[in-house]
Amino acid sequence: MRAGNEHGWSGWRNSAPNEPDETEKPPATPGTITVTRADGTLTAKWDAVANADKYHVTYSYDDRQSWNAAPCGVNCTGTSVTIDAKNEKSYIIGVRAGNDNGWSGWKDSAKAGPFTPEPDPTPVPPAAPASVTATRADGTLTATWPAVTGADKYHITYSSNNKQSWTAASDSHTSNSITINNVENAKTYYVAVRAGNDDGWSGWRDSAAIAPYVPPLNSPGNLSVTPGDGYMDISWDAVTGATGYDVKAKTQGDISWHDVASNVSGTSYRYTTSNKLIDYVAVRARNSGGPGPWTELSRAPDENWLNTVQQSGGAGIASAQGQSQLAAPASITVTRENSSVDEKLYVNWAAVTGAGGYNLACAASPDNSPLASWSWWHCGSVASGSTTSFTVDNDGRSGQNNNRNAQDLGWDRAYTVAVRAVTSNASDASPWLLSTNAHPATQPVNISVSRAAGSVSVSWELSVAGTKHTRGYEIECATRENNVTGTYTRCADVESATFTNRAITVTISSWTAGGTNYTIDDTKIYDLSVRMTNAWGESPWNLAPLIYVKPALTVSEVSPTTATLTIDRHTGNWYYKANIAPDNTCQGPVSGTSKDLTGLAGGATYTYSAYSDSTCTAANLLVTAASFTTQPSVSNLTSPKKANFSGAVNTTSSWAVAFTTGSNAGGYTLKSFTAPL
Repeated sequence: MRAGNEHGWSGWRNSAPNEPDETEKPPATPGTITVTRADGTLTAKWDAVANADKYHVTYSYDDRQSWNAAPCGVNCTGTSVTIDAKNEKSYIIGVRAGNDNGWSGWKDSAKAGPFTPEPDPTPVPPAAPASVTATRADGTLTATWPAVTGADKYHITYSSNNKQSWTAASDSHTSNSITINNVENAKTYYVAVRAGNDDGWSGWRDSAAIAPYVPPLNSPGNLSVTPGDGYMDISWDAVTGATGYDVKAKTQGDISWHDVASNVSGTSYRYTTSNKLIDYVAVRARNSGGPGPWTELSRAPDENWLNTVQQSGGAGIASAQGQSQLAAPASITVTRENSSVDEKLYVNWAAVTGAGGYNLACAASPDNSPLASWSWWHCGSVASGSTTSFTVDNDGRSGQNNNRNAQDLGWDRAYTVAVRAVTSNASDASPWLLSTNAHPATQPVNISVSRAAGSVSVSWELSVAGTKHTRGYEIECATRENNVTGTYTRCADVESATFTNRAITVTISSWTAGGTNYTIDDTKIYDLSVRMTNAWGESPWNLAPLIYVKPALTVSEVSPTTATLTIDRHTGNWYYKANIAPDNTCQGPVSGTSKDLTGLAGGATYTYSAYSDSTCTAANLLVTAASFTTQPSVSNLTSPKKANFSGAVNTTSSWAVAFTTGSNAGGYTLKSFTAPL
């Protein structure tokens, strides 16, 4: 530009250069580029560049000797790009930013090395089942095994020829039990199981030999006893499948059953009784599968007894029975009121086809006396063949005598009741059927127990006032282990009881029963039972409270995280539980006398208890140990810590010793001494 007037023009003046603004420039070069590898791919990322609206991305896998455009080429709009890449090659990524004014300079990434894919994991099949057990039934076999962690199917086979060949039961069974049908009862079987999942199969686990199935035996029918001179002939019907028979009996005056014969080959047996009358006889069949149920005959009748019953009650029950077509009732039971004030006998029997009613006879049953000498009386009549129950009643308080002929029911006596079916024809009556002995009602009451070293003591009281009919008492003892009561044996007889205020105490330390000597074991739990005896029999047994000495539970060797729990005076398995973790749930079973505790917290107070079964509840608590506190746990303890304490007379110096290795590492224990000033 120049200026002018009438005199002429000035010189020229040029303007300054015109600088463009930022929007008219190309964008800046991208910053750092990060590259990540994956199987068969590569992803590059960078930060967004101001004023850039596109990116140009290239890559090289030959160390920049050549470049290839990414799939989006010069029009990549994001700040990352993924390309297909060869795992074995190294890559360099180049990126530049652009807009309508042009492109920035290039920015290269660092070299991204080859990619090595992770190998496929090695397949891990499940473990084999821990065990296989089996039970037999008629034509079937049921196998069970513990569930296997990680298994989703099971392969089951079985063999009936000592494992020479196997038959598949299932190759994709999903539960941990299976029932195999159509097996032969007479053969021995094995079952094999393996566990599987998508990674394969475990090894096989075989069961032990599974013995042949033996069908259960029925009880013998038509058991009968024919008395002879000093013997009883016992007979019964044969049982299908039996290979022999067992016989037991209880003669009058006996308290318990005794074995008469075992594995008798026939269906009869002559039992010499030394002129003692039989109270009960029982027979059962047996074979290789074990014994069947007993058939019991109570009060084996003889001719003298039948005549006594028939003639004792007058016209109401007297008749000749040889011509009758009625069967005797198949069964009879008698229970009693068990009351000294209003004693009753509740009688029930099986109905007899064709019966028009029933007669009942009663007798007080003194022990060690012949049946023929018993005093029978007519104690009831029923006028309907369908009515099969009757109550023989005596109201001792009001003096009323119901359904009897001037007979009192004594609470201290045992009774036997006989029943027979009758019709309207006085000469038509079935044979009599006798009940078992209905015990006296006088059970001991208020039983208490205690024990000292080598002995147990049991105390009880009479259930009613007066002792004139009491002959004595009998006590039976049994040990209990793992909450199971063993066999009772007679451990004391009190023949002539001396009572103080109607109470008696007996101390037991040793006894002999069945040729075996017994002594009280201070480490064992005992069950006791007491009953009264008199001239008419025995009362029902009355159980004493459980008697046991609590075992001792101690804790020793307490470190920051471990201790040992020890129990004594206990037999069998036991379980334990603490008030806090890690053992605040029921643990066990423990079969020995001690258990190492681990994983305890340092500086924590624990209270451990021992139990007799896996529920760890108060009902089965054995003993609780004294509470203990573990040593505190510390970390970064590089040197002993010391603390001094001053007292009025003595000075005590304490210090902590650190553990740096071993099971106590990280903890410390206090050491101290006291020195006089």
